[in-house]
Amino acid sequence: MACLHRRTVVRPAGPTCIDCGAVRTADPAAAVVAASAWPGLDRLAVIHLATALAAALAVLVLDGLPRFILRYLGILVHECGHAAVAWLFARPAIPKFDLAEGGGLTHWGERMTVLVLAWLAVIGYAAWAVRAHRRLQVAVLAAGALWGLLLVAGWDMPLLVAGGHLAELACGCLFLVRAASGRWVAHAAERWLSGLVGWLLCLEVLALSWGLLHDSALRSGYEAGKSGVDNDLVLLAGEHWNTSLDAAAWVFLVLAVVTPALVLAAWARWGPRLAERLPGG
Repeated sequence: MACLHRRTVVRPAGPTCIDCGAVRTADPAAAVVAASAWPGLDRLAVIHLATALAAALAVLVLDGLPRFILRYLGILVHECGHAAVAWLFARPAIPKFDLAEGGGLTHWGERMTVLVLAWLAVIGYAAWAVRAHRRLQVAVLAAGALWGLLLVAGWDMPLLVAGGHLAELACGCLFLVRAASGRWVAHAAERWLSGLVGWLLCLEVLALSWGLLHDSALRSGYEAGKSGVDNDLVLLAGEHWNTSLDAAAWVFLVLAVVTPALVLAAWARWGPRLAERLPGG
């Protein structure tokens, strides 16, 4: 297979790829590179993504048993997202399915000093462990500083509340990349199914946001909350963003459209080069 990388160094054998060591010929290789501006999206990837999107839209519109079953994966991802952000910011949390009223709930507690100290120890050890790699060490310390800033400023709570829907989008994008790449799959069918699950996770966020803006019955039920607890966007808009539910719905509607588009575009452009450096790539 012809080398598709762009970085070249001149050596005695001729122009040589820095990434894979392939010796380039003058014209054919340049033509291949020029024709492969989006090496992460081949014809098969487009077919998988397009047909999976069509199937996901059908599942969403028909609103039958397939959506009911697959929605529980979304609930699991959503509640685990809340719990993951809570633990990240030193708050113990337990996600669970709500068998009484449907959906899920995540209970989190107050911030614990011992967990803050544990995270500081993790950041310190990580920075020490990568001390031989200056750029990586700077990245670890910058991430630690950002974590501390969010903690001290109290910005961790909006992230905790938004963490459920953000986790759905993040997990959906991971499944879409799996479908686009064809990597990290044991069976060929997994690729298309990954696309289906990925699109559904993103579309559920979009459908909720659209419904809050245009469906009065859905909005009324959402604003009422359940089990004595406000729903995420109500809580986010009222207590943390000091804005309307419409504004919060618009934010997540835009995120549900833009996030998978940007992730797929980034994968199409730079994904294969990154995948070569990952385990199983």
